[in-house]
Amino acid sequence: MTVRAAPANGATLRSRVAALAVPYGLERSCKLNADGIFGNRFLLSVHRKALGPEPLRQIQDIMQPLGLPAGLVRDMEQQLPGAEVVHFGYEATASDELCKIYFEFTGNVRDAMRGASSGDSAVLVHRAWKWRLSPAGGYAATDYVWRRLQPRESMMAAIARLCEPDGAMHPAAQAVRNALQAAPRVMAEDLMLLEVKEEGSARRSFDLNLYPADLTVRAIMPAVERLGAEFRISASEIDLALAPVSGLSLGHISGGFSSNGAPFATIYFGVEAC
Repeated sequence: MTVRAAPANGATLRSRVAALAVPYGLERSCKLNADGIFGNRFLLSVHRKALGPEPLRQIQDIMQPLGLPAGLVRDMEQQLPGAEVVHFGYEATASDELCKIYFEFTGNVRDAMRGASSGDSAVLVHRAWKWRLSPAGGYAATDYVWRRLQPRESMMAAIARLCEPDGAMHPAAQAVRNALQAAPRVMAEDLMLLEVKEEGSARRSFDLNLYPADLTVRAIMPAVERLGAEFRISASEIDLALAPVSGLSLGHISGGFSSNGAPFATIYFGVEAC
């Protein structure tokens, strides 16, 4: 797998998607963990139909400068028939860079929101593949699933369940609690909570879509500062990363435990059409 110089990787991915000359979505995010706060992260979203008659080949062309791990094309081919949206992701961490591809099954989402599923059955919303750019190697497969809240289970109780053993005390769970307090009129049924699991790793987390709450990043800045304190990140570092985007819409809050078992929280914001 060929890897470009580190500073160019994110820009390269975005330029390759932009070169399609079709509408796409851009959503940025900020991740917090024990290593610090990292804002060089984004997702680029393209409808499968915009990738033309051979979407898999188009995906390979987009990723060609960065490379795809061996075996990934075969896995994508198996999942492609049901996918309606493709997300291309990039993330810079303290010591590495990651690329990501998500397939979104919007038909499953529509059925879930209409109540077509029942009981405790899980509905696959996203299948994602993630890999480090250096050193070249394998990839992780991650499933994002939706299921109905259990009878009499609140949103916060479900999130606490997904953050065990820390439960409601997990920093990301506390951030969600503060966000929901800032939007008292939003109902749990208006929000989509996804359970996240990664094959063969300790990854266990949640992703809560808060766009329907109509909040800005600014509305939860005090909560994010408290969140940062849990990871020993100073308020000035939080401000440096998020003040420039504080007027944008709050998107998702995700968190739990990463593939190495370490706690994390991520704030997504400001999805826009490009």
